[in-house]
Parts: sequence; structure tokens; C-alpha cells
Amino acid sequence: MTQEPEKNDPDVEEPLRRALRVDPPSPERMARIRAAVAARWRERVAAGPVATRRWRSAPRWMPAAAGIAAAGLVTVVVAIAWLALMQPGAVIGRVERVTGGVITVRSAPLRWHDWTRGDVVRAGDRINARGGALIALTTGGDVRIRPHSRLRFSSTSEIDLRDGAVYLDLPPGEPRAAPPWRVRTRAGVIEHLGTEFEVSCHRAEIVIRVREGHVRWNAGAKSLIVAAGSEVRIGPAGRVLDGVATVKTDAWSWVDRLAPSYEIDGRPMLGFLQWFSRQTGRALVFVDARAFEIATHTILHGSVGDEAPDRAFANVLATTSLRYHIDARTVQLYSAP
Repeated sequence: MTQEPEKNDPDVEEPLRRALRVDPPSPERMARIRAAVAARWRERVAAGPVATRRWRSAPRWMPAAAGIAAAGLVTVVVAIAWLALMQPGAVIGRVERVTGGVITVRSAPLRWHDWTRGDVVRAGDRINARGGALIALTTGGDVRIRPHSRLRFSSTSEIDLRDGAVYLDLPPGEPRAAPPWRVRTRAGVIEHLGTEFEVSCHRAEIVIRVREGHVRWNAGAKSLIVAAGSEVRIGPAGRVLDGVATVKTDAWSWVDRLAPSYEIDGRPMLGFLQWFSRQTGRALVFVDARAFEIATHTILHGSVGDEAPDRAFANVLATTSLRYHIDARTVQLYSAP
């Protein structure tokens, strides 16, 4: 079956033809068009030759080259950043003692080691301590780290304490870093004002204990001064859980075990007694003048090694004619009858 071509409808075709028909321009309109074109042409000629730009498609190798260049730039930036991270931080001190377990330190990305005596401690070091440690600071004084602590030396004068406890002993008269030492925790920042204090942290709670001098605790708009012989417990959002209380004597036991040793050989006994007094937070009292004279003129020999202050004191006094009595606040010395 074939389909016949559709015939045009004369009633539709004629109106369309009339609508699409364009009459030629009149002679007057043609003259105006020619004049306008001639005027435009004269303006362009008077303006001088027009520079033309040839557009060429970029060679096929250019996108690949651009990608290689971009990748190279990224590599350089990453390498510079990596080298910056690998650069050792400023020296803070040296490890004097490690007791009771391994202390692992990350000093840079992919750079881990275990502390041993004599190791340098630097800003940026991250500490995971299973044992305790004593660090002698280059500016004088020391930092003691309690076993099972995690912390970071954020700078040459700041510790970021995550868990566990640290103790700072910064003797008066020693040159100090500026700004003063601070311990940063989740419950606020503790700032050293002088001179012996402990900060312990467990989860979002902290305990501040001051042995000598005083410290300032800050958490936003909140602030509190904690003085010698006092402790305070602070919870999340800077809420004081327990007000200022007296520190119990046994609270310092771990601190005393990590006290720096005292070289007694060839030195007067009085210096050793003063060291013991400060390390244990007890006042030194001479009951009679003869006791003070003996302490001043007696020259010690030998060594106490790394013994804790209480044990070292007992061993040294056993070799002299002095007698003593120790309580929570004082050490009293008197001559034998």
C-alpha cells in the first residue's frame, strides 16, 4: 500500500506566502545603508591598522605538563612541611632518672624512643610514661613525672597534661623562662607563681597541690590562687569540687621518690640538711647551738646515690653525732648529751 503525497491547502498556503514575502528596500533606504557603511569604513582607516590576534589551540602536551608541575609543587610543599615537623624542638632539659617502667617518647612523626638517663628533653616531645621520671631543666629546677602519665611539652615553658601527674620544682632565684611555666589541662590552666607544686589529672578532673609558694588556676573567667600547704580539686567546666584543703603528708610520697640526688662528698652537712628540708617540705629546726655548729663544720664523704630524701637523711645522720626528730612539718636536730 502506497501513501499519496499530501496536497497543499490553498486556503493556508496563500496567507503564508504573503506573510513571508519581503519586499526589496526602496532606493532611498539603500542610499542610507551605503552612506553608513562608507562612514564606518573611513573611521577605521583613520584609526590605523588593527592588530589581529591569532588563536591557536594549546599543544596536546600542555595539560600533561601542567599536571606534572602541579604535582611537583604539592610534593615540595609536603616535603617542606615534613622537614619542619622533623626539626627538633628547643631543649628543655635532660633526663636525670627513670624508675619503675619504660617511658616512651615521640619527638617527631615516626620517631619514637625510650628515655634513658642523659637523654635530651625538647619542646614538642610527647610522653607516655609507665614509670616515673626526673627531668633537670636547663633554666634550673626540675620536672617530675608520675608513673602512668601522658603529657606533651607544648613549649619550653608549658606542659599539656592529658592524664597522670607532674610536679614542678622551680627554686627561687633561678632564671626563669618567659612566660612562666604553665600546666594545661581539660579543667583549666595552672600557672607557676613560685615554686613547688603538683598537678594531677584524671579524665576531666584535676587536683592542685602546692608545697611551696603559690600557683594560679585559670579557666575562662574563673581564677583561683592556691597557696603553700593547700590543695584543691576541680571538675569539668571549672567547677570547684572540693575547696582549698590541707595537703596530707603522704600525698608527696611519689614526688619524694623522684627528688634529685644531692652530692654530699666533700660538702658541709648543713647544705645536705637544707636540701632535705626543701625536698620534704619540712622546716629545719636546730634545738641547740651545738647542733648548728656540728652541722656547719662537719664535712661529709661518700654518696647517697639516688636514694629518696628520707632514706638518704637516715643514712647520713647515722654517721654523725647529731640526733633528730621528724614530724609532718619539721625536722628537729640536737646534739647528743
